[in-house]
Amino acid sequence: MLQIQALHDALEANPELRVTMVLDYLRSTRETPNPSSASLVASLCAAFPSRVELRLFHTPQLTGWRKRVVPRRFDEGWGLQHLKTYGFDDGVLLSG
Repeated sequence: MLQIQALHDALEANPELRVTMVLDYLRSTRETPNPSSASLVASLCAAFPSRVELRLFHTPQLTGWRKRVVPRRFDEGWGLQHLKTYGFDDGVLLSG
């Protein structure tokens, strides 16, 4: 939650700042036991709709009958996205 507040403060302080986030759909929409990452980021999207973009990656491995059969808590096993990429101005940083 502190990271969301820090982003909110940065967006408020700098009207030129734009934020784009790519989250794993399966992990970021899991609500229990805590609020999901996607719902926390949604507050930024609502506060700064023209400057905050949220993209959700859904693995193509979990579709059709698999999506209907695999329980919600176990669906992450079909392909969780762990990419960590940070872009600033004209630079991109990849980490693990």
